[in-house]
Amino acid sequence: MDYILNCVSILEVEHLQELDSHVKTRKFTMLFKFKLHTLRNHMAELERTDKQANLLVKELKSGSIGVPEIQRDYVWKTQQAIDLLDSMYRQYPIGLILLWKPSVIPLLRNKHERTPDYLILDGQQRITTLEKVFSGDIPVSFNVKDESFQKTNSNSSVNTYWVLVKDVLEDAFGVLSKLNEVHKLSSEEQNNCFKKLERLKNIKNYTFPVMIMHTDDYEEITESFIRLNSQGTRLRKTELAMAKLAFHWPGSIINEFSKTISDFENVGFKLETVFFMRCFLAIGRANSSVFGNLDSFWKMSEQDLHKVWVKTKVSLEKAINFLKNNAGIESSAWLSSEVILIPLAFFFYKKENNRITDKEINGLLLWFFVTLVFGRYTSKTVQVDKDIKDIDGDTPIKNLLNNLRHDISSFTITPDMLKGSYYNSKFLPLLFVIIQNNNACDWFSGISLSSISMGGKNKIQKHHIFPKNHIKRLNTLGSERSKEINDIANISFLTQHANLEILDEDPQVYLKKVETKRLADQFIPIYPELWKAERYHDFCLERRKLISAAINDYFQKLLDAAS
Repeated sequence: MDYILNCVSILEVEHLQELDSHVKTRKFTMLFKFKLHTLRNHMAELERTDKQANLLVKELKSGSIGVPEIQRDYVWKTQQAIDLLDSMYRQYPIGLILLWKPSVIPLLRNKHERTPDYLILDGQQRITTLEKVFSGDIPVSFNVKDESFQKTNSNSSVNTYWVLVKDVLEDAFGVLSKLNEVHKLSSEEQNNCFKKLERLKNIKNYTFPVMIMHTDDYEEITESFIRLNSQGTRLRKTELAMAKLAFHWPGSIINEFSKTISDFENVGFKLETVFFMRCFLAIGRANSSVFGNLDSFWKMSEQDLHKVWVKTKVSLEKAINFLKNNAGIESSAWLSSEVILIPLAFFFYKKENNRITDKEINGLLLWFFVTLVFGRYTSKTVQVDKDIKDIDGDTPIKNLLNNLRHDISSFTITPDMLKGSYYNSKFLPLLFVIIQNNNACDWFSGISLSSISMGGKNKIQKHHIFPKNHIKRLNTLGSERSKEINDIANISFLTQHANLEILDEDPQVYLKKVETKRLADQFIPIYPELWKAERYHDFCLERRKLISAAINDYFQKLLDAAS
């Protein structure tokens, strides 16, 4: 034991001495304490070794290293991959890899024909990132001149000192030859460039310190994983709860959750594992918050946890059917945040044995759309917690509407509130829903608009009423053209076929070919003088008035019907 403790101590002290801004001191300190705790209290056998980056990548890819169910999905962003490469290039310490050597292999996330030799407890994100960079799945470029990294983009072809990391890893000399062809490098410049390229290529040989835990105690491993990750910001509470769930109910994540994710995606709702976990916790804890202490939750038996999951699935199915059939929201693409589904699912869970009245449905619709367009959940997630708790009361809809009134002084939408680009606009889904409620149809085919229409040319697209190229040709908007041309007031909904037929045609010409009612159903001002390019601002002003009036009318009808 003294030898193992000594290895751990030397490893961690060496890392702490070399730390810079690229590495978190807290991580190593906590990890060291964790290993001492493991040795002294759980007596798990630890083995110390080293492995090169290229070998770890090969072992993960081949299945020699497995990913246990307690691990989360791959979540790293490109910038994190860039930071990792930069640290490895400069030979900064980036933490050790913690592996697990059980005699009986539990359920795995990465399935291969072969049985893994080890399971990974800490380092999955780093090794997976390297595998994706080495293969080119994460395209990263390296600047040979200033030794910086960036996500591969158009600059990589404009500035020829940017080279693909993947190319350097495969053939550094070949990359140098191409650089020399372009820049006619001197001998000294060639030597300098080659040294940098070779240094980059050698990140494949970067040596990771590896600790291997030998134990068959799955509870100990789960607790170790949670302790290792809960001290920093690397895992959220929901992800830590997922690790705990995988221990208490083996197969829940990779079987039950994965199948449900696929089923929901097939009907247009692409939702993350973490989202399902949050719903699961909300329903499993009934009138409690999604967050907080979960000790009582884990006292449930595996059978009880399964029952909670069945109720969660059924409640979510009802919530999505409500969105599709009552709200006109046909896919998750129309939601600014998936979190809004959690209170909806909780409402249908609480109502599972009771009839739901028309008043409640209309109140729920009002709550949903007001929450959506005013962004109640985008900045204050505490509102989710409050809504869930108040749904558990005797008058859930009344409570939800009171929460709206508390947070929002007025539900009235003004024309100015609509102004701005349609990209990520909270009003765009509502606009589409109201247009659908008008029984609006495609301007040319006459087929009712639906975001789930079959056939490529029948798919609904966002159409610029004043086409971009038409405005660009006339230079009507000046320097602000690109921003103003995407104003939500300039967006209508058409099939791909109609959109392609119009292309860059002058609105003065093509709008005259459309029936007046079909224009009015999408709140298009029907005055031809406003269809002139020089009247674009007046057109947008008038259309915002029409849209805001329609939204306010829709809200008022829902409010009256819910009272």
